[in-house]
Amino acid sequence: MQTTFSNGTFTPALEAVTRIAASQASILEHVLVSANGCLRLAAMNRIIAVDYQIDAQVEAEGAIAVPARTLLDVVKSFPANETLSLRVLDDFRLQVCCGRHRATVKGMDAEGFPSLPAISGSSSVQLDAETLATAIYQVASAAAPANSPERPTLQGVLLQVEGNTLTLVAADGYQMAIRKVSLDDPVVLGVTIVIPASAMRDVANICRSKGGAVTISTDHNHVVFQLEGVTLVSQLISGSYPDYTRVIPPDDGIVRIGVAAADLAGAVRTACIFAESDPTHCINLVARQALPGGEAAGLVVSGCSLYTGDAAIYVTAQVEAAEAKPSGVNLAYKFIKDAANASSGSVQLGLRGPGGKVSLTSDDGNLLRLIMPIHVIAEEGHA
Repeated sequence: MQTTFSNGTFTPALEAVTRIAASQASILEHVLVSANGCLRLAAMNRIIAVDYQIDAQVEAEGAIAVPARTLLDVVKSFPANETLSLRVLDDFRLQVCCGRHRATVKGMDAEGFPSLPAISGSSSVQLDAETLATAIYQVASAAAPANSPERPTLQGVLLQVEGNTLTLVAADGYQMAIRKVSLDDPVVLGVTIVIPASAMRDVANICRSKGGAVTISTDHNHVVFQLEGVTLVSQLISGSYPDYTRVIPPDDGIVRIGVAAADLAGAVRTACIFAESDPTHCINLVARQALPGGEAAGLVVSGCSLYTGDAAIYVTAQVEAAEAKPSGVNLAYKFIKDAANASSGSVQLGLRGPGGKVSLTSDDGNLLRLIMPIHVIAEEGHA
């Protein structure tokens, strides 16, 4: 194999592929580099696989599997946007040249590298890649960790397509995120699948870097995300996802707080400085209505620590409540931090009393985050 191309296009592609390559010492920590009309990079782990095509001048066809991280470190050390060449030498070695720079990476026979799963998708939908990436980032943080003892389905993201609406849902029993995306063309056959959250993050990263359109196809065991020159194939999580609509609370007695997402995220970020080191790991939100001759309506975001101190940040907000008295709640700092960072523009917080779920809704109503409150038992010396 011998091929020549620009390092400026190769390095970003190799970075994206390396993030997917498995970290354990096996063939899966390698990237498959092949040349056959174009240059292709392939990598996989136990959940997701990627095939990434790059325009290149191919002088000789061939393939080799080399450690992904080693190859990435080599090309990142070479001058950017310069011509790069790859050539397979004897004994499964890959020579990498860039001007007067040269390195040789030991590899393995490409025959030992697994093939990407082949599927015959019967249902497909197309949408903007950046829109899908944003939607995934807004919900994936609410999924249960992959190593958690929760139900396996909660370790994934529910993807539903009905008519001209794509819905993503993630939950872990303490928080939930729902994001709806409008499609240009309605689908005839509906789709309901659960995709591992880690795979969805990989998809989001590549969608954001590539842009353009993405086509989603699925069968009973896999889902395929197809972009220009890039194919990602992920396993599905078997089992039925819980009926998330049953846990969406009514708006009875709700205190509505309209606030800029950036202001909320900034206040939460400051409060987290102290909440992270406190045993309760919680942030307190208090809504205050405007009083005649007094302070304007707003939201007080506070965090405190037995060890490092405390902070209270006043955020200008529009507050609507049935009763003119403060309404507050304690939340796990990570949950409200993720919810605030996932939002943009203006959002509406909904407080439902000390024991009720807290909701965060986007201005257009397409994003909903729900967080269970936590009950904090005050300790002596704890503010």
